[in-house]
Amino acid sequence: MKIGIVVYSQTGNTYTVALKLQERLSLAGHSVEIERLSPIGEVHPGIKNVQFERLPEINNYEALVFASPVQGFTLATPMKAYLKRESIKQKKVACFVTMFFPFSWMGGNRAIKKIKKICESKGAIVSKTGIINWSSNKRNRQIVELIESFIDFFGIIRQSEGGEKMIESNNMPIQNNQRREEVKDKGFMGGVYFLTIIGAAIYFIQHSTSFWDGLLGILKALIWPLLVIYKILGLLNL
Repeated sequence: MKIGIVVYSQTGNTYTVALKLQERLSLAGHSVEIERLSPIGEVHPGIKNVQFERLPEINNYEALVFASPVQGFTLATPMKAYLKRESIKQKKVACFVTMFFPFSWMGGNRAIKKIKKICESKGAIVSKTGIINWSSNKRNRQIVELIESFIDFFGIIRQSEGGEKMIESNNMPIQNNQRREEVKDKGFMGGVYFLTIIGAAIYFIQHSTSFWDGLLGILKALIWPLLVIYKILGLLNL
């Protein structure tokens, strides 16, 4: 199968994952090319008119992978601008995003939804997605699992109708084990986050001088990650 990986990568992290995906898909027997998006000049979140050095020619690809970082807790502006102007009707599409923060709900999920919404509005269906949390200590495992899942996805597409069922059946134990691992990881991270909320609530309540200060402290404990992010962005002048 001829696959095009369309990548926007500002720091090189997303491009690194795309290169590894290209290598593994090629070993699996696919013809894979990377098409890198290079916007002209600086691109800030919310900019309306994004210009590129060149637009990839994707008509000859049977399937596409869109890869982008998360910026400003959503899909990076250059990738969003590219998808809105490109024709991808009836293409088989997969996508993944990379993000700095360790929790997918801090922009990753929103970026994936944005890609799916744009693609589906143009007549394409996004059937496989992935999120790499770059600051997570499980990043390397996430990359390996993403690549393996994409190889399975494109392998199934390439099979005949009868072979497709056989592959799906053979992959069931692997997929079930991956789901169990994902549930364990999410449960652990959720527990850690819950404990940080409890700790923050205790801190704010201990330093309160009235009932209303205590109530405000509880509210601060619930949204303390947003307060931290706000302060960091303010210090960085973003």
